[in-house]
Amino acid sequence: MLWIGLLSGTSVDGIDAALARIDTASGGAPRIDKLLAFETFPYPEEVRGLILELCHASNPALDDVLRLDALLGELFAVAAAEIATKGEVNLEDVAAIGSHGQTVRHVPDARTAQFEFAGAVREFSVRSTFQIADPAIIAERTGVDTVARLRHRDMAAGGEGAPLAPVLHLSMLGERDAFLVNIGGIANVTIPGMGPGKDGPIAFDTGPGNMLMDALVKDLTGGAASYDHGGKMAAAGSVNEALLAELLQHPYFERKAPKSTGREDFGDLFAQKILQDAGVFGLSPEDILATATALSAESIARSLAPYRKERPSADHLYVCGGGAHNPALLDELARRVPGISIRSVDAIGYDPDSVEALLFAWLAACHVAKWPGNLPSVTGATHPVILGEFIPGRKPK
Repeated sequence: MLWIGLLSGTSVDGIDAALARIDTASGGAPRIDKLLAFETFPYPEEVRGLILELCHASNPALDDVLRLDALLGELFAVAAAEIATKGEVNLEDVAAIGSHGQTVRHVPDARTAQFEFAGAVREFSVRSTFQIADPAIIAERTGVDTVARLRHRDMAAGGEGAPLAPVLHLSMLGERDAFLVNIGGIANVTIPGMGPGKDGPIAFDTGPGNMLMDALVKDLTGGAASYDHGGKMAAAGSVNEALLAELLQHPYFERKAPKSTGREDFGDLFAQKILQDAGVFGLSPEDILATATALSAESIARSLAPYRKERPSADHLYVCGGGAHNPALLDELARRVPGISIRSVDAIGYDPDSVEALLFAWLAACHVAKWPGNLPSVTGATHPVILGEFIPGRKPK
């Protein structure tokens, strides 16, 4: 069967779309047979600006949120139609679309709320996440059944709602004695066989990936560039170890897994702090980028360190996400994780850019097959759950 996965990550650079053939007839977990097509559809600059403005707003106007939710629903629907065309299939032959949407808030830290309600004093542990790109519009425009709100059920079960990709990372690694790191806007690591009881994986967000570097490049170039192409700015600079040590004092790095993070911790406000501190140290733009790149690499290295001690036989670290295309970041990571081979996941047959879009196609298949899509040892949920909410796309027969 054919499935489509859609998402836009924390870098907010566009919509990733994947078309895949996934087998749901085996009775077990859905099995990915083949990635048929993948493409990133860049956001128009005006739309990207609206999303970032919403992400940064402390009290956004509700009307603006609703309109942007609808607009992104339209864009995601176009992306679904275009990836079907690229894969030379008809939309009516697609079983379902899995749409992650665009995260604008992720609040995984539980807060306690206590009220007298329905005749008793009741206490609730409250956490949530918010993605936009109205799935009803996707289903209506494409005519295809759509599965969305893919993080919420894990959070309802006591989890962080993230990261979700490790369930696919494990399949990619197979029997390899290796680690995997996804470096998107936020970076996360997957360590097989190190969860509770050593029989499950552990995985978590390590800290900033590309998102922080992108924000700094935009500021330092006056908007002329949106990212450090090929890591050239960082490669031309020198890491300021004093500033790096200061940045590593961020409380997120001391938290124990399961944990997840996002723009709330490492977005534009954190980038502005770096720029202010860099002024004190008298750093050049290149030095600032080199130091931010080192922060991503060092936070990954520190996250891996205790598991490398327990798994000295693991001699490969595979990389996916946009960070796989940044030589300066990979070189910095190699310096900080010595004695291990660092390679892109294309070495094991996967497109490093398509992994997360492929994940959401697979999670749609899991939902339809009634197969749990979360890993409690990763997210902290109390039990496995079927992820997502279903929006029918086709008219009743």
